[in-house]
Amino acid sequence: MIETRNFRILRNIVLTILSLWVAVPLYVVVSTSLKPLKDVSGLFQWIPDELTASPYLDIWTTVPLAKYFQNSLIITVAATVCSVTVAVLAAYAVARLQFRGRRAFSLTVLSTQMFPGILFLLPLYLIFTQIRNVTGLQLQGSYLGLIITYMTFTLPFAIWMLTGYFAAIPKELEEASMIDGTGRMGALFRVILPVAKPGIIAVAVYSFISAWGKSCSPRS
Repeated sequence: MIETRNFRILRNIVLTILSLWVAVPLYVVVSTSLKPLKDVSGLFQWIPDELTASPYLDIWTTVPLAKYFQNSLIITVAATVCSVTVAVLAAYAVARLQFRGRRAFSLTVLSTQMFPGILFLLPLYLIFTQIRNVTGLQLQGSYLGLIITYMTFTLPFAIWMLTGYFAAIPKELEEASMIDGTGRMGALFRVILPVAKPGIIAVAVYSFISAWGKSCSPRS
């Protein structure tokens, strides 16, 4: 397709407008964050009279931001590790083993993605309350409770994604390994996991981002 002069001019105009649409709000946010508090109220000044980094420094003393960051990091890393570990074992079983309820399990895992995550909060709260009443284990407001909660959001998608990845790996690789003397788990850890490393990394990144976003939300 040959681009005419008018088309190039129109394209540049549209791209410029879209760039300004994104850049102007970003500039307003950044410049406002660098102003002293006394200059924030009132009319917005496109060129601030004074710039300061004190808002970024004061936030660490006015609120326990370091503690919040530590809590989010602990919960996110733990939820990611647990999700990936459980997802690897569950996805491998679904992709390779034949057992009763296999199809129902796969459909149940996939169907959970149809509902918003907020829908599971009340059932989780009731389950945690029942566990506390029966066993005395306090899950509300604890690291373990949040880790389990975030796993419920990330685990179904992780299982579904890894199931397809494992199913695409030729079975002959495992069979050759098992003929050489390794068992089912040996074939999984020595053969399948190295081959599936890109998929596992992708699932880990997804789980980390999902859990981090929820742990850093205002409701957390």
